[in-house]
Amino acid sequence: ADLAASSSSESAARRVQQAADSAARWQRAEFDVASCQTFNMLDPADGLRRYRMLAGQGMVDAMVAVGIVLTEGLGRDQSDADVEEGIGWLKKASARGHAQADYELGCCHYLGSYPEHIPEDEAKAYALFEQAVGHQPHSSALFMLAELLRSGEGCEKDEARAVRLLDGAAKMGHRMARQYLREYLDADAEQARQPEYIHW
Repeated sequence: ADLAASSSSESAARRVQQAADSAARWQRAEFDVASCQTFNMLDPADGLRRYRMLAGQGMVDAMVAVGIVLTEGLGRDQSDADVEEGIGWLKKASARGHAQADYELGCCHYLGSYPEHIPEDEAKAYALFEQAVGHQPHSSALFMLAELLRSGEGCEKDEARAVRLLDGAAKMGHRMARQYLREYLDADAEQARQPEYIHW
C-alpha cells in the first residue's frame, strides 16, 4: 500500500510539473509574439495587450516590457497616464530583482525625463545602475555606472573603477564602452610619445 501511494504521489507530482512547464512555455510563446508585434510595429496595440496579460499573471519580463512600451510611447501616443502605469510596472519588476527594470528606472532618474513621476537624481540613478549590475551582467548599466564614476555625478569620482566597468561593458559588446576605452588607450599612447614621459 505504501509503494502504491508513493507511486501515485510521484505520478501526480510529475503531472503538476508537466502542467507548470507547459504553462511556462505558453507564457514565453505569448511574450515572443507580443515582442514581435510591438518592436516590429506589426500590431503594437495587441502586443501591449499580451504583455499586460502576462504581467498581470506575474511574468516579470512582461512587466518590464509594459513599462518600456508605455514610458517610451512605442506604437502609441504617449500620455501621462501611460507613463505613470509604465513606471509602476518597472518598479514592480525592480522589486523582484529584474536588472533591466533597474536600468530603465536609473535612466529615468538620470535623464529627468518624467519629473512629475521620477525626479532627476543622479545619486538614485547611480544606485539603480549598481543594483542592476548586482542582479546580472548588464552592459548598459555597466556603461552608465562608468559614465557617472568618470564625472562624479551622483557618486564619488573614481576613474580607475570606471575603466574596469567600461572594460566589462566592452567585453559584452557595448560599442560606446569600446570607444571610451580606445580614447583612453590613445591618450596613454600620446602621453608615452611625449619627451618628458618617464618610462619605468
